[in-house]
Amino acid sequence: MNIRVNKISSQILLTVVLSVPFIQGCTTEGDRVVNEMSTAQQIKLVEAGDDKQFNDWYNQLLTQIKADSNYKRMPIDTKRQELESYVWFHEAYRKQITKEELARRLNTSYPNHKYEVNFIVSRLP
Repeated sequence: MNIRVNKISSQILLTVVLSVPFIQGCTTEGDRVVNEMSTAQQIKLVEAGDDKQFNDWYNQLLTQIKADSNYKRMPIDTKRQELESYVWFHEAYRKQITKEELARRLNTSYPNHKYEVNFIVSRLP
């Protein structure tokens, strides 16, 4: 019952978040990207955003990245890439995909960043 309520709450939250820009009469790039996502992708994004433990880990990861002089910025330049990688990190953190699968996805999307991919994957719980 609690899981069902959480899913319904997340879906309501997602609906409200997605409808606000339309009510205001303007949209941002982020709004547009989210609107282009499938419902399943949108739900994964909301779940990642609601996961406090994951977000604490993710923020810690970002701090470690900034502190590592060998880490070269991965070209995550679009909102779509940003949201996609965020969901991938959450899936790996929650063991919905393996570390190897995350590494494969990142290496495919961002070739020539093996150090950075290994840096991220090695910090997953």
